[in-house]
Amino acid sequence: MMYPKTPSKQFAKFLERHNIEHRKFHSLRHTSATLLLYNGTDLKTVQERLGHADLTTTNKYLHLVEQADVEAVNSLEMLLTASKNTKSG
Repeated sequence: MMYPKTPSKQFAKFLERHNIEHRKFHSLRHTSATLLLYNGTDLKTVQERLGHADLTTTNKYLHLVEQADVEAVNSLEMLLTASKNTKSG
C-alpha cells in the first residue's frame, strides 16, 4: 500500500529537482487529454482513457484545443503579415 499523498509529493520533488514550475500531479491528466484531442484522438477514446462516465466531462477539454488552434492561426497570420510588410517596405 502507498500513502495517498506519495505520488503528489514525488512529483513535486521531481519538478523542483528539474527546475520546472510547480504543477499539481492531477494536471498530468489534463495535459494528456488536451494533447490527445489536439493530435486528433476522438473524444470517445479520450473519455474512456480518462475513465469519465459522462462525455460532457471530457468535452470540457475541447476549449483548450480550440484556444490553441486560434493562437496558432494568429501566430501564422502575424508571420505572414510581417513577411509581406518586409517585402513591400
